[in-house]
Amino acid sequence: MKVPFLLLVLALCPRIIFAQNPVPNSSFELWMDNEPFDWFTSNLPDQAGDNITRTSPGHSGSYALRGEVLPTPGAPDFPFVPILESITSDFGFPVDDAYPYLTLFYQFHPAAPGDQLFVFVGVLDPQGSVFGGGFAAIAEPSDTFALLNLPLSYEAGQPHRAFVTISIVNEGPSEQPAIGSYFVIDDIAMGGPLTAVTDRRAEAGELRKIYPNPSAGELEISFALRQKEQVRIDLYDLTGRPAAAIFSGELPAGEYRQAFDAGQLADGLYVCRLATTAGVSSRKVQIARP
Repeated sequence: MKVPFLLLVLALCPRIIFAQNPVPNSSFELWMDNEPFDWFTSNLPDQAGDNITRTSPGHSGSYALRGEVLPTPGAPDFPFVPILESITSDFGFPVDDAYPYLTLFYQFHPAAPGDQLFVFVGVLDPQGSVFGGGFAAIAEPSDTFALLNLPLSYEAGQPHRAFVTISIVNEGPSEQPAIGSYFVIDDIAMGGPLTAVTDRRAEAGELRKIYPNPSAGELEISFALRQKEQVRIDLYDLTGRPAAAIFSGELPAGEYRQAFDAGQLADGLYVCRLATTAGVSSRKVQIARP
């Protein structure tokens, strides 16, 4: 008896066919008192300062979410930075699979050089330890909705919960984003990659290995470049704040090893980020002293 191909696929791959997006209120259609359901925002009580707001139209629905750097109430010279983080009744939201990508649509309007749209994803195991995730720092402005395909990487473990954090950061000397920078976010999903944009990771440098990992402080970072590139290597903590600048300069194509003493850093989990003009490569590194 011949089984129709579609029925065979449905029988063998039900998780692929019927997988649902686990991100809650992913298209930001649900709001109450200027707060999106299932998301934590940096808005202040009693509308004293709302730097996360609902905007219209959205990418695919009626609404999207806008985050803007505003003057801090009572201290107008200091930036009041928008922070958006996914929450439910517990920290993050449930996941039952090691989803390979986080995708979203965004607009970004930096008001000063160095401002970046920062997106971080963390995946936790049942014990609450981060064992997977990824992040992106986007500097290029976009007046229309652009697609972000953010690859997620994992160590050994069982996915249990995940969280998404979105903000605006600055890599300049002040490390403070400019008042007036803003983003618009919509249609966040965890799953496979979308194909509306070209994947340029094959053109970028590759961060191959960090040894030892975990480390008591001394690190050796191995990376490769496929062409002559302007290179930056930095460490970030899990909130997206820069923790250390490791290397900045122009290098020809080739394979490299960069030594770094992380002894001044506090114990914890960090993200090492290799950035070139062609793209970004990142790996997690843990600092742990005996």
